[in-house]
Amino acid sequence: MFKNVRKEEITVPAQMTYLIQVREFIEHIGKRYKFDDKVINSFKLVIDEACTNVIRHGYRDIKNGEITIKAIIRRLSLTILIIDQGKSYDPSQASTPDLGKYVDIGKKGGLGILMMRKLMDDLQYVVTERGNEFRLTKNRENVHEPKIIQKWHDLNLKAKYSLVASLIITLIVVGFIFMPIIINTETNIKEDALNVSASSCLSLADNVISNMINDNDINMFEAADALAQNYKDIIKEVFILDTDMRVRARSNVFLSSTLGRYSIPEDAVLIDTVNTVPVYSYYRSADSTYIYDLSAEIRGTTAGEGALLGYVHVWIDQDTIKNKANARKYILLAIMAVILIVGYIGSYFLIHRILTPFHSLADWVRQVVHGKVDQDEIDIDASDELGEIAQAFNEMTSKFRKAQVNLMEQQKLQKELQVAQEIQQMLLPNDFPKVEGYEIASFYEAAKEVGGDLFDFVEVDEDTIGICVADVSGKGVPGSLIMTMIRTALRLESRGNKNPADVLAKVNSFVADDMKRGMFVTMFYVILDSRNRIIHYASAGHNPMILYRGSTKQTYYLNPSGFPVGIQLPDPGLFAAKIETDSIRLREDDILVLYTDGITEAMNSQRDLFREERFLTSIRDNAHLDVGEFIKSINADLKNFTGGAQQNDDITFVSIKEKLMHSDVVFRIQKELSKLISDGMKVKDALDQLRVSPYHYYKYKDIIDRDGMDGLKTFLEDQDHIEKKHLSLEVKTKIFDIISKNPTYGAKRIADELSKKEYGSLSLDPQRIYNELVKLRLNTRKKRERHLEKGKRTHFKQPGTPLLTLDGNVILDFQSSEHEIAKREGGTASATFQPSAIDSRPQVRKEFVKSYKKEEIAKETSEDKSTEETVREVVDKKDEKILETKAVETFVTKKEQELKPEVKESKPKVAPVVDKSKIETKQQPERSKVEKKDEIKEVKKPFIEEPAAAEDKKTDVTETTEIDLIRIPEPDDTPLEKPIDTNKKSKPLVEETAHKRDEVLKEVTSVIDENAVNNFYSMISDDLKALESIRNSINPKNDLEKDIKKIKLILSIASKHPILKEIKDIQLIFIRSLDAFNFILDNFENLDNNLIVPNAKDLLNCLRKDNKLDDYSKIFETINKIGLIHHKLSQNATRSKSKQSNEMDRIRKKIAEKEIISTQAILDSIIKQEDK
Repeated sequence: MFKNVRKEEITVPAQMTYLIQVREFIEHIGKRYKFDDKVINSFKLVIDEACTNVIRHGYRDIKNGEITIKAIIRRLSLTILIIDQGKSYDPSQASTPDLGKYVDIGKKGGLGILMMRKLMDDLQYVVTERGNEFRLTKNRENVHEPKIIQKWHDLNLKAKYSLVASLIITLIVVGFIFMPIIINTETNIKEDALNVSASSCLSLADNVISNMINDNDINMFEAADALAQNYKDIIKEVFILDTDMRVRARSNVFLSSTLGRYSIPEDAVLIDTVNTVPVYSYYRSADSTYIYDLSAEIRGTTAGEGALLGYVHVWIDQDTIKNKANARKYILLAIMAVILIVGYIGSYFLIHRILTPFHSLADWVRQVVHGKVDQDEIDIDASDELGEIAQAFNEMTSKFRKAQVNLMEQQKLQKELQVAQEIQQMLLPNDFPKVEGYEIASFYEAAKEVGGDLFDFVEVDEDTIGICVADVSGKGVPGSLIMTMIRTALRLESRGNKNPADVLAKVNSFVADDMKRGMFVTMFYVILDSRNRIIHYASAGHNPMILYRGSTKQTYYLNPSGFPVGIQLPDPGLFAAKIETDSIRLREDDILVLYTDGITEAMNSQRDLFREERFLTSIRDNAHLDVGEFIKSINADLKNFTGGAQQNDDITFVSIKEKLMHSDVVFRIQKELSKLISDGMKVKDALDQLRVSPYHYYKYKDIIDRDGMDGLKTFLEDQDHIEKKHLSLEVKTKIFDIISKNPTYGAKRIADELSKKEYGSLSLDPQRIYNELVKLRLNTRKKRERHLEKGKRTHFKQPGTPLLTLDGNVILDFQSSEHEIAKREGGTASATFQPSAIDSRPQVRKEFVKSYKKEEIAKETSEDKSTEETVREVVDKKDEKILETKAVETFVTKKEQELKPEVKESKPKVAPVVDKSKIETKQQPERSKVEKKDEIKEVKKPFIEEPAAAEDKKTDVTETTEIDLIRIPEPDDTPLEKPIDTNKKSKPLVEETAHKRDEVLKEVTSVIDENAVNNFYSMISDDLKALESIRNSINPKNDLEKDIKKIKLILSIASKHPILKEIKDIQLIFIRSLDAFNFILDNFENLDNNLIVPNAKDLLNCLRKDNKLDDYSKIFETINKIGLIHHKLSQNATRSKSKQSNEMDRIRKKIAEKEIISTQAILDSIIKQEDK
């Protein structure tokens, strides 16, 4: 009924040269399973035709395709499946060709499908998740089997089961029950006869003892005859002998007239001893019989002791035993026959009873399948096994009908995916452009499903090409259509435009309105200028570009800021404002790699990720190869890791290698120019011929005239932008290590640490380190400590980069794939160590802002403050302690001189130690205008502390100005980051004479672009409405912190609007307001809600356009008002902090410990004054 089929399969590349392997596979199947040559030859023709069509048509636009041939061997048929993932085509839907018409027109070919139908018995074509399956079946014409097996297969199921049951019953009854009994019947009867005869012989010997002593022969005759009569069916004769072997008595006296002597023949054989009675076997010629002779001694006592009186002999005829055994065998055979007949009849009726419902069920299923009856017309009782089978058939029928519907949908989806694949393959370039001095190669591998990876080469101008790598978030036809739009827009906008950020901004404008919500595209666009030997690049939320410099063994991860293309932003102009362009020049043999996340997220069968660490290791190991071999080696490493596991995302990467440096090109052009001019050509004509601008000619000519051609070459070789603009990953790793150990260190201290031998004695400008910390959002101690405290981790790294050791080696096994998968799926995993990514704080979704696809949008806007605030570095702890001690001494001296009740001193602002005698409460408001202006200037002009300046500078703490320069931080205070130049004199906190209003107004812009202001307020009207709504609803009892965060986010976006570059003063209003709200959030716990609400409303009022255009002074007044509000909030926050950690308590404690003041009255006076 059910038989296991045998299966074999082979997979070959979809190329004509591999068809011979398919033919050999078919021949192997035929020989192994004994199919006729006719069947095998038919399959070879049909499969060769089908595979040829798959290669030529199915895989016409698809590279690296494969064909799987699967053989299914059944007893009467052979089925071959041809599986491919190319373009679908169902040959069963093709019409039968008109042979007469083909002959008339002389058409060649086109008869492949007809040949398949003629040679095969069945053709089926389906599209499944494995691909296109073409099923070819042909039945055997001759089955090479013995006739008995063929006859067996011809029987129906009832006959087969009946025969098998009869065979089993016969085997059990005959073989296991009756046959052992029949075989042992004669042996058993013989043993029983000998046992009975031996016992009787011994009994008779005991009974005739007295008769032997008294010579009573008559009694002995009677005893012998009685024994023989009792066992006449066994015993033939009984003899009683004396010691001389004379017969004294016998059971049958009529057989002989004389008793005579008894003798045992010499050929008698002792065969056994039963109960001490010997048994002899011998042949008696007198009556031609075989007998068993049993003999027992007659002794004087019944215990077998005493004198020997005679013997008793008992004869058993062997024929008697055989006759008895045969009779018993006949009885057993009769019983066995009856049992077999009953078993055969019973098994037949039982099988009939079991199979009849199955026949009925089969008929019902056929009728349901053919639609003759409804599946609900039968009542199924599922209480027994047969009912369960019927119920299963019923459910299967229902599911089969649903499966038909699903199959139609699946086929529709498969056609859609096929269209998407065709679009995707059509978009990919077939060859690589040749660019002078650059080697370019790429690799692309499609995933199981249609992905969204795109890479393309576009011609910008004669000497410049653009290279784009993109990843579309959607899949299927929508993703392919987006790719088509992206490719079209890129080719339109890139022509003649060497600014990659501008190109991506225009591409975004081109496609943003046509992309549905939730879809976006990450892109990395690189422009190679082969003439000027410079590379411009921009990123729209894509993976970083990797630059590996083999000459220095340094790796750079380059990724300018930018939003993904098509993402929903609250302001259409925000994309162009955020995206940045960067430029680099390469050295010879530098290698650039652009890639999608499909390579770093590739997984093996154990679900381990390839990760950035393995990718960088592979890049380093193969960077010395040319780009073609480099790509092959990277792919080989990836294949070795994945082990051929199916991937869920496309894998794309492009490699660019520098072979001609900028210095070589300029040097060559200048030599050619010199030669042309020396040959008499005019300078203008020579410049036009070589396409050189006069500016560059005279610039380099001055260097040649001054230093010669060698000087020019030296000058050009020093123009390496990347070393001046970017820090390598290896250097960043060392900076991260320093921060993880000492999060309080700023740029200056980090630079000092890098100069130590432990970190390779690196010499870096603190300004460069500070700029990098700003990019990483680690430019304040609070941010660094918060980042380290978040997971109690000791190591962290930049997102999208691998983890390295201090010596630059890649750490491969720091994290298991389970942890990484759990993290990306939003789960948690327990791990002893996980490196954290920079600035990965979760963001709260803002209800009034359009939702974004990427979390980075919220991160960028929420941290914009950090790049604009003025930051300072605190001096070393050693200098801090010196200044603190001197400040305490000065303070105590003045207190001892000024202990008078009428003296009133103001409290210190943000806990600085200052000479309070120089500061009076009434002077406080007079500093606002000038100091606010000074603060504005400081934002734009950060300065760096000169090395060792703090130690060389002698600070006179007796002067108020010197005390104000140094700020002693409180325990909870965040240190300022920029190093302070202590050689410069700073202004005192309070100016004795403030600038006049007119003088201040002269320092700011006096003319404002009215149209720009109107355009700006029009563009942000939605944001202003949201702010007005918050202003009207803000309440101390509601979720005030949430409202402040909303305001902060809106201001962060609005303050970055591109049009504000034209109206700096309006921009300053928004920036100052943003600073104030940032301060409120940072000090939210130290401020009273009843204080925050009115000040927040006042700040929001300052943002209204109102009549700012009527009188420019109103802009200044608005800025000044914002500063006053900020100052008032700062004072209240400081007052709250001082209650928790009072600076005076610390000073008094130190005074008491050092016993500087011994007079208790002075100490009490200090306490009273502080209480006031």
